[in-house]
This record gives sequence, structure tokens and C-alpha cells, in this order.
Amino acid sequence: MSKITFRLLHLDFRMTDQDFQTPTITPMKGRAFWLAFGLNAIWINLSGLPRYFLVVKPMLHDAFPDVANIAPVSIPVLLIWGAWTVIFVFASTCFYWVCFDRYGTSMRTAAVAAASFTLATIGLTWVGIANMGLAPMILAYAAIPLALAEQLV
Repeated sequence: MSKITFRLLHLDFRMTDQDFQTPTITPMKGRAFWLAFGLNAIWINLSGLPRYFLVVKPMLHDAFPDVANIAPVSIPVLLIWGAWTVIFVFASTCFYWVCFDRYGTSMRTAAVAAASFTLATIGLTWVGIANMGLAPMILAYAAIPLALAEQLV
């Protein structure tokens, strides 16, 4: 039996041959998963809207004063953000569910999962947007820590 072990932020990850043969993820039990999904959706919307209106939108207007219709608030834009939010909430809920199932429900697991998920989603998004010149890099420096704080909660 071969064994793979590595440490990441004081978390031991040990994998054996059995881990590659037998699924260890428990099924997403209906009620618990949808409760987590609903609470996650409420929190992400409650924390994301102020971040957008108080930080992101003003910074975009300052960075691009010549662009008349930057960061508009309209029905089509809100519908797209609504769809994006559902996808994001589902992905984050599934990601945390798997992490907690696999590594246990501890603050350390939550912190590693939050950092991983935030950097893989929001971090890559903002770095890509800033790299294309569609937003100033300072906006990424502001948005990523705010998103990480949002995910830690």
C-alpha cells in the first residue's frame, strides 16, 4: 500500500491507495445542504452589494472617468449578476461541503478552504480583469481581501 503525505498550513493530507478507490464524500443530504446554500446565498448577497456600491463602483468611476456607462445598474446587468451569484453560491457551498467532509469541521479547514476558494475564483477574476486593463490593479488589491473576509465568515 503506497502512501502520499504533505503538509499545508499545519494540515496533514494523507492519501492511501484506498482513497483513490473508494469515494469518501458523503452524499449532500438535502436539508443540510440546502440550508447551507440558503445561508451562504443570503450572506454573499448582503456582503457583496455594499462592497460593490461602496468600493468597486466608485473605484471604477474614478479609474475610467471618460466611460459614461461603466458599472451600470440596469435590469439586464442585475439578471446577469443574479445568475452569476447562483453559480458562485452553488460552487462555494459544494467546495466547502467537500472540504469539511474530507478534512473535518475546524476553523483551520475553514480558513484554508476560504483562502483557496477566494484565490481560485475572485482572485483570478480580478487579476485577469486588471491585467487586461479593464480595472486598475488597486481595485484587485481592495476586492480580494474583502472577498476573503466575506468567505471566512
